[in-house]
Amino acid sequence: MMAGTYRHGRVYCQRSGCRRRVDRAVDVEIPLDWSATHGFRTVTVTIGACREDGRLLDRLLGQLLEARVEHFDLLTVIAHAMTEDARLRAEVERLENDLAFGEGALSYVRDRTERAEADLVEAEGAIAYQRERADRAEAGLRRRRLSFAELPADQQAALRTVHSELSSATAEARFRGGESA
Repeated sequence: MMAGTYRHGRVYCQRSGCRRRVDRAVDVEIPLDWSATHGFRTVTVTIGACREDGRLLDRLLGQLLEARVEHFDLLTVIAHAMTEDARLRAEVERLENDLAFGEGALSYVRDRTERAEADLVEAEGAIAYQRERADRAEAGLRRRRLSFAELPADQQAALRTVHSELSSATAEARFRGGESA
């Protein structure tokens, strides 16, 4: 027997406000849960409806069940998006840390370069000063026009001793510089 609204010995469509007679029975399957699973259980309710409302109910019930399936698919997409978002946020954080480390290393290298440039300027100044002294000493020797042979014997011996000591010190400094390198 079809369910419907019974009045005056007739069965009418159960849609509110419809005054047409029941023409068909519509089985309404209502999902019992909306959890994130493909398979789900339904409860079936049979409703008496006129032809027009029966077609409408069939179409709407199909859309409801499709929405239930789409609900699962959307939940899957959202879960994947959340996982991907978390992965990308972790990657961004890692890259930001790498960038900060690189900026720190760059700052360190800049400081070292600036110190090396300052040391180089200081060394160039010392070299220029020593050149000036050497030039003045050479100019002084030219003015005097003295040669080694013209010097007294005791001064020649003293100069030979100083020259020998300087040569030994220079050779030793070169040897030690080679050991440390």
